[in-house]
Amino acid sequence: MYCFLYRVNNNKTYKELLTAARDNKFIAVFGAQPNEKPFIVSGSRDFALYVCSDYVEAQRVYRTLSSICSGKVVYVPSKEDVLLYKRNVSKNVTFSRNRALSDILHGADCAVVCVDALLQFMPLRSRFFDDCFSIKKGVGYNTAELVKKLVGCGFVRVDSISAEGEFVMRGDILDVSMPFEKRFRVDFFDDEAETIKTVNADGTAAEEILQADIYPLYETVGYPSSKLQEIQKYIRRLKLSQNAQTRLNEIVADLSLYGGSSVDSSWLIPFTRNSVLLDYLPADSVIFWDEPKQLKQRVLFLYNEHAQRVENLSKVGETLPMHFNAFVEQSSVF
Repeated sequence: MYCFLYRVNNNKTYKELLTAARDNKFIAVFGAQPNEKPFIVSGSRDFALYVCSDYVEAQRVYRTLSSICSGKVVYVPSKEDVLLYKRNVSKNVTFSRNRALSDILHGADCAVVCVDALLQFMPLRSRFFDDCFSIKKGVGYNTAELVKKLVGCGFVRVDSISAEGEFVMRGDILDVSMPFEKRFRVDFFDDEAETIKTVNADGTAAEEILQADIYPLYETVGYPSSKLQEIQKYIRRLKLSQNAQTRLNEIVADLSLYGGSSVDSSWLIPFTRNSVLLDYLPADSVIFWDEPKQLKQRVLFLYNEHAQRVENLSKVGETLPMHFNAFVEQSSVF
């Protein structure tokens, strides 16, 4: 740190570099040490997106920026997989990613990502923005509308909470279970949120809080259940083995079990309207590409791997040929 500060204060080139970063000029930097790069980013006056080639470096940069920036810094995690259909998976990564996206929309100053995240689709921005909300103490709510909104955000109404992403509305009490073992309880008096408390693992109320923040738990804004039959018709037109046809029909049938007017799954991304990470950034954002050559190599590797996986998985009925479109077009990324 001392060496860097010394160079900033005594080196004309570094002073010009920081000035250029603050003025949002297009610049290429050679020879900057890893521990110096976050300090250059912190000099930006506008929202900054820092793009890394791997998770370890992204976490290091995120920790450094969080410690030196006065504003909010977020890390946007990449999806673990965009192809395989999975049911009853943990919502932790989805929750973390959507919370970070919400923070970006609500005034964060900087975000750190692996380049993988730029290749992946995010929930439709316009819908997502409306689905981020808070329940505040002393504010009046239409509880029926609140229940409807929670369902629309990907939460499941149950009689008794047993897993993350579930909620119970019983009389004047609302219990909501979030990922990472977070849970809160709202006691209403008429329509007013009289008290809001965190809840322990054993179901007992703990600390009283002023508000509870809700972030969507969905991967997509949903696909109409009525249109699942169209996917089945598309499957029947494909020249696949009997085993592959059977597996694809099993996936579609399992999706239909979700019930409701729409279903959510990352497997449905090629069939839904989506946004990309760049859609969530402010218009005057500055992007810092860390080691562009490595980033380009990583992007090429990911696209080639994705294409190969789709080809192989389509043969066994885990994906469809159109799952090639589960990645953002390469030309729009890098």
